[in-house]
Amino acid sequence: KEEELRITSASEKKTEIVCNTRGKECDATLQGERMKVSYWYNGPALVEMAIEGKNDRVTTTKRTLSEDGQKMNVEVTYVVPSGRSPEKM
Repeated sequence: KEEELRITSASEKKTEIVCNTRGKECDATLQGERMKVSYWYNGPALVEMAIEGKNDRVTTTKRTLSEDGQKMNVEVTYVVPSGRSPEKM
C-alpha cells in the first residue's frame, strides 16, 4: 500500500514488521526480538528508528539506493548503545 511498509522473513529468527511511513511508532519483531519501530522518508532516504527494551538501545537506519539503482546504501547510527550513556544534542 502507498504508505504501508510490510517486512517479513521465514528464517529461524523471525522478522515481522507492519508499519506506516509517516513516523508513527509500531510494534515489531526483528530477528526474533520484540521492539518498537517507526519509519519516515527524508527526501529519497527511508529512515527507520528502532527502540529495543525500555529505550535500552535506540538506533536509526537510513536506506538509500545507489545512483545506478542496483545497490542499497545503509547507514546505521547508534543513538543509545548498550552500556553507554545517552548524549543530549
